[in-house]
Amino acid sequence: MEKFEFNDQTHTYKLNGKILPSVTQIINEVLFYNKYSSVSEDTLELAKNKGSLIHKEIENYIKKGETGFTLELGNFINIVNDKKLEHMKSEVKVHNKEIAGTIDIVCRIGDKNVIIDTKTTAEFDKEYVSWQLSMYAYILETYYSVRIDELYAMWLRDDKYKFVKVEKKTHNQIEDVLEAFKNGSKIDLYSATLQTIPLDNQIAFIGLIHQMNDIENKIKEMKESILKEMEDRGLSKVELGDVTITYKQPTTRVSIDTKKLKEDGLYDKYSKTSNVKGSISIKLEEDNNEQIE
Repeated sequence: MEKFEFNDQTHTYKLNGKILPSVTQIINEVLFYNKYSSVSEDTLELAKNKGSLIHKEIENYIKKGETGFTLELGNFINIVNDKKLEHMKSEVKVHNKEIAGTIDIVCRIGDKNVIIDTKTTAEFDKEYVSWQLSMYAYILETYYSVRIDELYAMWLRDDKYKFVKVEKKTHNQIEDVLEAFKNGSKIDLYSATLQTIPLDNQIAFIGLIHQMNDIENKIKEMKESILKEMEDRGLSKVELGDVTITYKQPTTRVSIDTKKLKEDGLYDKYSKTSNVKGSISIKLEEDNNEQIE
């Protein structure tokens, strides 16, 4: 029979006597290894104690209906009522036989399965919470077969609070982090390695990018020469085999002063949001001004 334990004093998880690394341990070692390097031990201890108190009040409210005395609990209740959080479970401990962690809140919002992390830190780090909750979601979905629809962060700090939806990382992203942890390596969130290009093909790929950059630079130079000649000779069209080059007269362009619209309070009224397909930009280091898309 499976025996899953948590030691609150040492903050360690054990499965059948084997210690499992925690989600926070993994992301702190792999992704956010410099997060608290400039913060003193005393400050961290005070923040930890206050956070533990508020988490305990929230846990007692969810499990026993008890009301505490902190401003943070009052604001937590405000969020619960305002966002209509239902079927709440608190301090849910999970594992997948490899890693473990404790989810602050599992609940439903309408027809969606949701997990929430509560933070009481001085500054709210949305990216950190995104990784933390995404790893919990990964465990629930891959080991317990529980679908998680949305992730939220609840930031509670004195009389200030907010409830924010955060990005759910993909399973591939999570597995990259887990692999790095096993290897004892770190991941720069702003850089990564590609699996879509095999290692033995990467040099050829880089060579192609350089060739394409050289060709585009030559085409640009030739276009400028052709433009000047067509202007000097008054040519409107030139046919070179199956390529037709047409001269366009100089013109003016009307643009919208968005800064002025925002100042006048009209920008939001006349703007609309549309979806833009993802793309990549490739930049050669020796030419910082040239981008290939």
